[in-house]
Amino acid sequence: MEPRIAYATAADGTHIAYAVSGSGPVLISVPAPPDNHVQLEWGDPERRRSIEHLSHYRTLVRFDGRGTGLSDRDIAGFSLEARVSDLEAVVAKLGAEKVSLLAGGHGNQTAIAYAAAHPERVERLVAVNPFVRGKDFMPLERLNLWREMLKADFRMFTDALSAETYGWGRAEGPRYAAFFRQCVTAETAIRIYDAMLGVDLQPHLEQIRCPVLVIRTESSGWAPEAAVRRFVASMPDARLALVGGSPVEGATDEMVGKMGEFFGEDWSEAPADATPAPAAASAQPEFRTILFTDVEGHTALVQRLGDAASRDVLREHERLTRSALQQHGGTELKTMGDGFMASFGSAQRAIDCAVTLQRALTDLNRDSAAGDPRWESLRVRVGVNAGEPIAEDGDLFGAAVITASRIASSAAGGEILVSNVVRELVAGKGYLFSDRGLQQFKGLDEPVRVWEVAWREAH
Repeated sequence: MEPRIAYATAADGTHIAYAVSGSGPVLISVPAPPDNHVQLEWGDPERRRSIEHLSHYRTLVRFDGRGTGLSDRDIAGFSLEARVSDLEAVVAKLGAEKVSLLAGGHGNQTAIAYAAAHPERVERLVAVNPFVRGKDFMPLERLNLWREMLKADFRMFTDALSAETYGWGRAEGPRYAAFFRQCVTAETAIRIYDAMLGVDLQPHLEQIRCPVLVIRTESSGWAPEAAVRRFVASMPDARLALVGGSPVEGATDEMVGKMGEFFGEDWSEAPADATPAPAAASAQPEFRTILFTDVEGHTALVQRLGDAASRDVLREHERLTRSALQQHGGTELKTMGDGFMASFGSAQRAIDCAVTLQRALTDLNRDSAAGDPRWESLRVRVGVNAGEPIAEDGDLFGAAVITASRIASSAAGGEILVSNVVRELVAGKGYLFSDRGLQQFKGLDEPVRVWEVAWREAH
C-alpha cells in the first residue's frame, strides 16, 4: 500500500512532509539532505523495495527536510538546530513516546543531535556511513571542487555526482541526476551543504546513551574508514557492522538483516509481496507532470530582428525558464531553441513554475520596453499534462508527452493551458480555471478537455 503523506509544522512554522508505512514500533528514517523526496522515492523501484522491506517489520516514517522534496522550499536557514526541529515536529505529530532512528551520511547530524537532546525518546539508533565532522567525508580539495561545480552549473553537478556515485557510463546515473534536480534547487543545495559542513558532532556524541549500530558499507563513496572508527569510538554503547554493497538507494537486504539482529529480531527476509528486484521493475512507467513552453512567433521574430538580436531575446526566455524550473523543482529534459520540455513530480509545482515564468516574462517585457522602445515583446505559450510516460536515456516519450506538447501549441502567447487530469490533481489548491472545452489534437485518438489557468489571479 502506498505510504500516507502528511505534514508536521516545525517551531519556526516550516511545513515538513512525512510519509508513513507499515505497522509496529516506530522507526524514523532521517534524511541525508538535499536529495530527499518522499513521493518520488516510493516511485523508484529500488528505493521502494527497501521501504517495503523495512515497513514489514516496523512503522517506517520518512520525511523531507526543510527546503527539499514536498516540504516548504522557500527556506533561508539550515542550521543543525533548525534541522533537528524538523524531526521534533514529525515525532510530535506522530504522538510516539519512543522511536528508533535510522540515518545515513550527513543525516546522522540530525539523528545524533536529536538523540542527545531527547534521550528519553530514542530507543535505538542506526548510523550508516557516519562521520564526526561535516567535512570529514571528503578531502578539502575535492570538496571545494564539488562546491564550485554546484555554483557554476547545477545540471553538470548532478550528472557528475551521479557518475561518481554509480560509476561512469552506468544507466542508473541519469535517473539519479534527474531525481536530485527534482528534490532541491541549486541555491538551496548550496546553503544546505554549507550548513552541514560546519557541524562538529563530538559534543553530541558524548551525550548519546541509547544503543547504536554503526554500519560501514564496502562502497560507501563518501565516509572514510578512519572517520567511521572515530565516530564509533566517541560513544559509550556503539557497535560496528561491515557490509557489502552501497546504500545509494535505500537499505540493502544485508543492511536490513544487520538491523534486525540489532533489534533482536530476524529481518533477513524481504516480504513475499515486496516490489520485484529493480532489474524486473525498471521498465515500469512513473507518474509525471510534463510541461512544455514555446515562444510565440519565433520564426517571424528571427526575420524581424535578425539572428543576433533574436538570439538575445531567446536567451532571456532560457534564463527565466531555467530559473523558474530550479525554483519549483522541475527537471529540464530538453530545449528546442524556442521552447523547453520539463518534468515534475507534482502537478502543483508544475503550475506554480508556469505562473512564475509568465509573471517574470510580463515584468521583463514591461521593464525592457520602458528602457528600449525597440524591444520585441517575448510571449510564451505553456502546456501542462500528467501521465505515465516512458523514460529512456534521460528523456520521456509516449502519449502523455505528446498531449502536453499539443496543449502548448494550442495556447496563445501568455497563456497556461492544462489538461483535465492536471486540473483534477490540483483541485482545492486555490487555482482559478476557465474551460476551453474538448479539443481534438493531431495524433491522439480521443479529444482532450483543456483548461486555462487564470495565472494573474493565481496564488
